[in-house]
Amino acid sequence: YQRQEEKLLCIIYEKYLGTGLSAKEEQQLKNIDNDLLWYDLKFLLNEEPPQPKPSVCVPIDYTVRPFQEVEDEGLPDLREIPSCIGGDPRKRTGIVVAKSIPAKKYGIQTGEPMAMAFRKCPELISVPADFELYDKYSRSFKSICASYAPVMESFSIDEVFLDMTGTSYIYPDPIVTAHELKDKIRTELGFTVNIGISVNKLLAKMASDFEKPDKVHTLFPEEIPVKMWPLPVRDLLFLGKSSEKKLKEAGIRTIGDLAHEKKPKIQALLGEKAGQQLYRYARGLDDSPVKMKPDEAKGFSLETTFNDDIVSVEQVLPI
Repeated sequence: YQRQEEKLLCIIYEKYLGTGLSAKEEQQLKNIDNDLLWYDLKFLLNEEPPQPKPSVCVPIDYTVRPFQEVEDEGLPDLREIPSCIGGDPRKRTGIVVAKSIPAKKYGIQTGEPMAMAFRKCPELISVPADFELYDKYSRSFKSICASYAPVMESFSIDEVFLDMTGTSYIYPDPIVTAHELKDKIRTELGFTVNIGISVNKLLAKMASDFEKPDKVHTLFPEEIPVKMWPLPVRDLLFLGKSSEKKLKEAGIRTIGDLAHEKKPKIQALLGEKAGQQLYRYARGLDDSPVKMKPDEAKGFSLETTFNDDIVSVEQVLPI
């Protein structure tokens, strides 16, 4: 759609969130010669209106290895140099488990072989994983987070969602509260966190992945056109490389492109279920609740990496 139409949509959508649409404003939109834009507005206003702001989710992610432990080993702060947590780079069993922000600038990715990471950055500092240490600090981190909200969902060892619904009298300003929580974790545990605030888990998670480290970001529905839609489509939560490739081949390069495409086309590209989910996510729609208890696992997996390639069935059978 045209830039002026985008601006008009944003202005009236923001006004809707506050005072509602006037008959004149509604007619202005109807006069726009763009059926998709009008469909978008009807979708936002009638089918799935934004959730109220008092419900705030806060996902937090952090680097588990605190600077005090690093200093005790005589190493520089791993957060400030190209570094990673990983295996022995001389063996093929070694992979990058976590990486620092400076290492990310070299294109180093979590899960890639250590040998590949060292080719990208020869001066990379690699430190072996210490899962007992991570578990210790994860428990402490989650204990602090849980003290701020009635419901906390563990998303991973280093990330949680907090449902702040019903806490407005205790914490009237969610941004102030987020800064308080962030600073408390840094003071007591010695590492920084990023906090994202919004009305649902998807938008809060997206916000937490904005500029790092030690930041608090918001991504409320009225901020989506400016903060989320210009991002590359690969930045959308749960959108993988295969889906990114298909979307780019179809000319869909940003999250905004995906949000304003027709849903049947997205489902034809990505499949009915995945297409539906990612289409909704691109529009900031997510009704999944913050769950104190995890869902029952539907399956388990176990992986083993070998020093040499397994090329025959006979080699696999004894394993």
